[in-house]
Amino acid sequence: MLAAINCEEADHVPFVPSFIGPWVAEYWKSEKERMEEMLRRGLDQFVSLEAPSRFHPDVKVRLWKEHHPGEKYPLLFKVYETPAGDLRQVAVQTEDWPHGDDIPVFSDFVVAGGRSREHLIKGPKDLQKFRYLMREPSQEQVESFHEETRRIKAFANRHGLLINATGGYGGTYLPSICGMHNLLMWIIKFPDFVRGLLEIVHEWDLRRTRLALEEDPDMVTRDGWYESPVFWSIKGFKQFIKPFVQEEIELVHQAGKVFRYVMAMGNMLIADTLREMDIDVLFGIDPVIEETSPEGIRKRLGDKMCLWGGISEAVTLQQGSTKEVKRAVADAIKAFAPGGGFILSTVGSILQMEGWRRKGSTLIKTWREFGKYPIRG
Repeated sequence: MLAAINCEEADHVPFVPSFIGPWVAEYWKSEKERMEEMLRRGLDQFVSLEAPSRFHPDVKVRLWKEHHPGEKYPLLFKVYETPAGDLRQVAVQTEDWPHGDDIPVFSDFVVAGGRSREHLIKGPKDLQKFRYLMREPSQEQVESFHEETRRIKAFANRHGLLINATGGYGGTYLPSICGMHNLLMWIIKFPDFVRGLLEIVHEWDLRRTRLALEEDPDMVTRDGWYESPVFWSIKGFKQFIKPFVQEEIELVHQAGKVFRYVMAMGNMLIADTLREMDIDVLFGIDPVIEETSPEGIRKRLGDKMCLWGGISEAVTLQQGSTKEVKRAVADAIKAFAPGGGFILSTVGSILQMEGWRRKGSTLIKTWREFGKYPIRG
């Protein structure tokens, strides 16, 4: 994987399947068991570590549930009492709600307006309150993080695995606390307020990234899933997102580490900008959603950046035929892999058991057939 990240050829193209969703815990007893199965099959894996954080010690949290007449599902209420005032969330506890009786500050399950009756941030008056939720970890948390990291690194060293550290969330954090509809409106109506939110998250991101870098990871990953120009616009990405990403890249590179950026759509809209940003690895290369051929994507992004992805999870894997899956794997390897600089995976993680159960073997078989170096385009 390090050879691929450095845009060099190794013996094979790395293939790193990743999985998400409740079915994963049913299919494998533990993450360790899942990873060991992948390694037995000859697939590539990596381990991740994430630095902690906490609320300000003066923040008090109240959480309760109510059943309202006419509502199919219970409503969850959560209030953060901060020295600057209260912040409140209200969410519908639907059947697929994964958080029990809690409402996390940051979760994809609170982005959509249908499930979130009240988002945490309701306007500029909440800016100072939000600061109290994004604080540095306690000494006890730091010590616990270093202890857990020793266990993770020991596992990685036994199996020869790349060690990744979770870096910034940046603009990806905001849809959870604001709601996507509100955020898109506020970018236009209250740009200084949005920038203020981003600055708070950015300070929190950098603190956590610095702590993670103390553990000497191979790579740091920024989650830019919701930083796409599809949401922010091309101009908005350059104005609101790029400066913060650039600062994180510089921090990671000063430590001599690799920077991976996750963005699953809109890469072709800002391909020139992404090339300028000194990104080492770009995860989220999906020819289906970009409506561009693999060859066209590689041409637009150049050959100085390692590309990670190549297969649409939602369309090709879950809905495509076996023949279409084979074609997608072969096309991705032939377009992206010659000369190095490519890691094969689905975009995003495999969400439904059925897709992996029925077509996982096709992915692996086709990768083994086409993924050995040397590879001709």
